[in-house]
Amino acid sequence: MRALRAAGVCVSVAVPGNGSGGPGIGGVTSDSRQVRRGCLFVALRGTRMDGLKFAPEAVRRGAAAVVADRPMRGAELRRVVRIRVRDAGMAYGILASEFYGRPTERLRIHGVTGTNGKTTTTYLIRRLLMGAGIKTALLGTVNEEIPGRPPVPSALTTPDAVNMNRFFRQALDAGCEAGVCEVSSHALDQRRVWGIRFHTVVFTNLTQDHLDYHRTMEKYFEAKKKLFVEYEYEKAVVNIDDAYGRRLAALLERAGRPVVTFGRRRGATVRILSARSDLRGTRARLNAFGKDIPLRLSLIGDYNLSNAAAALSACGDPANVSTLARLLAGASAPPGRMERVDAGQAFVALVDYAHTPDALEKLLLACRRLNPRRLICLFGCGGDRDRTKRPKMARVVTRLADFAIVTSDNPRAENPMDIIRDIRPGFRGREGQTYVVEPDRRRAIALACRMARRGEIVAMAGKGHETYQIIGTTKFPFDDRKVARTAILETLRAAGC
Repeated sequence: MRALRAAGVCVSVAVPGNGSGGPGIGGVTSDSRQVRRGCLFVALRGTRMDGLKFAPEAVRRGAAAVVADRPMRGAELRRVVRIRVRDAGMAYGILASEFYGRPTERLRIHGVTGTNGKTTTTYLIRRLLMGAGIKTALLGTVNEEIPGRPPVPSALTTPDAVNMNRFFRQALDAGCEAGVCEVSSHALDQRRVWGIRFHTVVFTNLTQDHLDYHRTMEKYFEAKKKLFVEYEYEKAVVNIDDAYGRRLAALLERAGRPVVTFGRRRGATVRILSARSDLRGTRARLNAFGKDIPLRLSLIGDYNLSNAAAALSACGDPANVSTLARLLAGASAPPGRMERVDAGQAFVALVDYAHTPDALEKLLLACRRLNPRRLICLFGCGGDRDRTKRPKMARVVTRLADFAIVTSDNPRAENPMDIIRDIRPGFRGREGQTYVVEPDRRRAIALACRMARRGEIVAMAGKGHETYQIIGTTKFPFDDRKVARTAILETLRAAGC
């Protein structure tokens, strides 16, 4: 309660008619199903449901108090403490942080936001921190990782405030000194990271995605911007090759906030001067914090070089940047990011998470620079998500790939053929000549592997590290990497290899 009042979030407190304040707080949750006796229930507004509707259930399960940012009525609610706040999301973050002992005040938290590159950038930042002897936890799209413990697959890019604070409490108790996390636009808009104390915040880029939620690019940018204008931190890191990044950097500089910039543009604090990639990786020259330094990466593609520059910007300074650049030499990509599938075939098979027009373009450009004899791209678009990007994905593939196989991604509640119907207008040329449609993703991958010949590249885009496919509301086991390996081996056996 004191924390809410200190933050200026608390509006009023109402106690039961008998004057009892109820039992002590034994937990914080926004999910009425998880309420146990003594829990504090925070009624959040969701995109589909209003948490206040579930407050009576929370009381029946033993909630000690209910927190909401709107009137709390009903006989059942009058039995418990009712705390009215200005913003339930803010209150949830503050209460979660307090309940777990404000763990991020004792950890150096690096938060990374942007449309693309978040996962790889967080992995690279952790590589640098661990290489410098700083025990670092990782929280993001792929896994939750605390050194010395098995990785746990993530449910969300950015979990809610309770789960984040619980994770960072566990990291602190395990001896971690730092944490790295991805911060999604949804999380910022819904204030899931409110109460997290950041040391460094990073902006990778902003391109079309999530417009089913944000509606416009400007609103999408406003959500991302929150991390840099509403939170306290010691350093902001911004990509000035990106138009939105330049706007953000200018805004922060005018406000007197500490900013480190990166990119190819003149004036960047960490500037990429030259680069060359092949299947073994990337070699580049940078001017970082006033020093010319060589950089070798086992990662492929200009976008991964940008991710590396972001990591150097986040962790570096004039004294240590050369040492940090050497640490990046052995860094590997996260699962499902330009990940090779090699089962002895003569062509290159790559699995990548690219699921936006910009990410797909960067993936295919990276493949093009490897000079394949032919580039085959397999892709689809997620169901119940931004429909406007579907033909744009096809236009990117038409321009950069030699042949495309259009298939299902995670169709969710949509009919896969309806999604493909939205994709089709972006193609040039006739079906069967420049592209084919195979809605069954397993069959589509098998087709791509049968088609490919020596010196060609098959890029399987969209699902990357995912080990499932969402059809309707059910997650079915599906891993592009395993499916591709099986398809390659079957193709080799059929050919007598």
